[in-house]
Amino acid sequence: MEFLGVGPLEFLFILLIVLLVFSPKDIANGAKNIGRTLNRLYKSENYKILQKTSQEIRNLPERLAREANLEELQAELKNEAQQTSSAIQSAAENPFQAWTAPEPDNRIAPPRPVPPASASSGEDKPAG
Repeated sequence: MEFLGVGPLEFLFILLIVLLVFSPKDIANGAKNIGRTLNRLYKSENYKILQKTSQEIRNLPERLAREANLEELQAELKNEAQQTSSAIQSAAENPFQAWTAPEPDNRIAPPRPVPPASASSGEDKPAG
């Protein structure tokens, strides 16, 4: 098992060299100093501002989407996609529908006959 490219034997070797160079007392004081520094960092005002800004940046895409009403647009697109999908599916069930003439609609009334030309031309026709 490797961690950051360092195997277990390499880690033990590095630990042994650190113990030889620094005494256990120096290592304890160094760890204590690192802990104090991290504690001051976490309690500092700058770190709190950094955390707040980081949180806002993480939530920025969601907030922008909410402000732009993208949920509504997404719902509309989903609805249109479903309608298109159903239209494609119905076309796939009857592929020759586009090439056939539509059936006549019996609900429409037949055309009315044109009345004959009236005899109001001023000429009287003799009976007989």
